[in-house]
Amino acid sequence: MTAHPYRQTVDHLGFAIDDEVAWRLYEKSQAEYLKVLYKRSQRWKTFLRIGQDKTDPRKLRRFIRKGIPNEYRCKMWMKLSGAKALMKKNPGLYDSLKGQTADSEVTESIDMDIPRTFPENLHFKDEQGPDSLRPALRRVLVAHAIKHPSIGYCQGLNYIAALMLLVMRNEEKTFWLLQTVTGVMLPDYYVHEPVAMVGLQTDLGVLSNLVKEKSPAVDSLMRAQRADWGLVCTKWFVCLFIDTLPTETVLRVWDAFFNEGRKVLFRVALTLILNGEVTIVATSELTHMIGAFQTASSDIYTWYSHHFMEKVYDDSGEITSQHLNLLTKQNYLKAVSMASK
Repeated sequence: MTAHPYRQTVDHLGFAIDDEVAWRLYEKSQAEYLKVLYKRSQRWKTFLRIGQDKTDPRKLRRFIRKGIPNEYRCKMWMKLSGAKALMKKNPGLYDSLKGQTADSEVTESIDMDIPRTFPENLHFKDEQGPDSLRPALRRVLVAHAIKHPSIGYCQGLNYIAALMLLVMRNEEKTFWLLQTVTGVMLPDYYVHEPVAMVGLQTDLGVLSNLVKEKSPAVDSLMRAQRADWGLVCTKWFVCLFIDTLPTETVLRVWDAFFNEGRKVLFRVALTLILNGEVTIVATSELTHMIGAFQTASSDIYTWYSHHFMEKVYDDSGEITSQHLNLLTKQNYLKAVSMASK
């Protein structure tokens, strides 16, 4: 029998699968996942029709952890994150911001990054064409910068806004969802000066504490190498695992993130670290250790989004809100102290 020839294909969001190994992984994982999606879609249809999303928060969380079907993602992300409520309170604001001009330095940074944003995606590979989302991405990022001059534009926001646009297919909703992430869910993650990224530094400190509890071996290695957690995990948190995990898996992470908040980011990071623990602790040099972290996030199992999310909740163990709040308070004080020096 002749081998099945590789042919370039794209996923449902327009991302090109331009590697034979990735294509075979995508096909195999999707063959399993589509069966799951069909069942979940039918259950979600009934769940929403009878209004259980409004009356049964525990069942809603269970449903979300098993994945929100594509056709309901826009509606649920807006509702769960609080973006829908913000949009209703500020009618016409996005249209007003679109007509304004941002600082030239900000627009230059945005214009420089837009061509670099998902160039392998059908909707972002060029500026022209009826399906191009580049102009919409620029408008969203510029409006966000005008609304939040203390943030302006930071690298990473282009990828987050672009993926939101691919799912939402609506500029105004994308704008408000982005506001919710940067202003409510992850405050002080995205700022001009890295030293002032108090929110990010706080959460990297929390992750360090959690790793010490759940993987003493990795914690010991990091201390022996005198390595900062920002060196290996900043991209995970700032980009919300975009370009770290396969796209479908990122969407599943975001489903849970918009419902449960930043606790999900710690769970995902811990899962990657725990699953790569053997490889990570076997390294003896800093560069090799960093490479081991990257390998941990690109393992084959991350393609199987449904199984991956099951591991996220099984492997990371219990993280109570009380414990997370305590660690957050301790690390926030440290981050503020460092930023003030």
